[in-house]
Amino acid sequence: MAPISGFWRRIGAMLVDTIILGILGTGLGFLFKDQFVQMGDSGRLVGLGVILIYYGVMNSRIAGGQTLGKKLLGIRVSDGNGAGIAIWRSMARTLVYSVPLLLNGAHLHGEIFETAPAAYVLFLVIFVGNFGIFYFYAFNRRTRQSLHDLATGTFVVRASSDAVVSAPYQSIWWPHLAVFSVAVVGCILGTRHFENMAKGDNSMQALKDVSVELDKIPGISDSSVFVGATDFVQSGQGVKHSGEREWVRATVVLKIKPPSIADVQKQIARIVLAKYPDAINKNELTVIVSYGYNIGIAGSIENFKDSKKPGEWLDRMPASVDAPASAPAVAAPQLNPDTQTAPPATPQPAVTQPNNAD
Repeated sequence: MAPISGFWRRIGAMLVDTIILGILGTGLGFLFKDQFVQMGDSGRLVGLGVILIYYGVMNSRIAGGQTLGKKLLGIRVSDGNGAGIAIWRSMARTLVYSVPLLLNGAHLHGEIFETAPAAYVLFLVIFVGNFGIFYFYAFNRRTRQSLHDLATGTFVVRASSDAVVSAPYQSIWWPHLAVFSVAVVGCILGTRHFENMAKGDNSMQALKDVSVELDKIPGISDSSVFVGATDFVQSGQGVKHSGEREWVRATVVLKIKPPSIADVQKQIARIVLAKYPDAINKNELTVIVSYGYNIGIAGSIENFKDSKKPGEWLDRMPASVDAPASAPAVAAPQLNPDTQTAPPATPQPAVTQPNNAD
């Protein structure tokens, strides 16, 4: 019988380690919440550091190749010859697993991330990395190696076994590598296709310009603006009506929680309507203001959402010269420009799930 660990033992160990890291991350968040909020998505580096120390050390021969979860489930990391692995190898294994997970959903700033080569690399790391991790976890039944194991030549075996992993269990079934290769090529071609589409779409550049303006507001660490449409069907008095609702959604992340979330939401709507004139023709303008932190292994974020017709947003704004041509003018934004009242925003708390390595 091969000493390779079964699928469910690895999953069980991963869940235990997830809980442990989540508790640790929550404790750090309680102590350093304000600092983590200020860091924005850079706070994920804190989580990466914790993950590297925990998995890098404990999966190495220093701790017998066992995290607390692996110890509980009776498995360990091996080099395939029954021996443990060096700490540098364990660190590399951890990076292959954790970096794609931690980058997923992160907003990276800087000119380098605006270039096509950097965008390609990031997309490949995130998409191909996460796909490879979960695909090999689920379908590589022969060696039970996931992407990080294949990259570093490691195996997860039963802790009670010192046996060498025999030849039939050391080589992966080649169709799995073919599927992974197709995914890599598809990712590259797909990225190129969407890049060409974006070049011919003026609205995407306009939305990017709006986001740039939002980022200039003091106290905002990140922003995004999207447009879309939703099909709907309404029934009434025996008659069905169907159609399409077009919407604009602007989301900002705050470094500092202001006295009035409603005022900030008005400022965001003001910029969207001023810098993206076509927004006035949409059915709905949604503004989401987020406040909190995410360090990868734990997080706490409050989302304040308010949706109105564009005209209703305009009714609550003082007149100025920056409005779209088809609507009354709106004033240029500042973080706390006025004290006009508005219906209080309803908080929608959301806690992020921890990312970790196995």
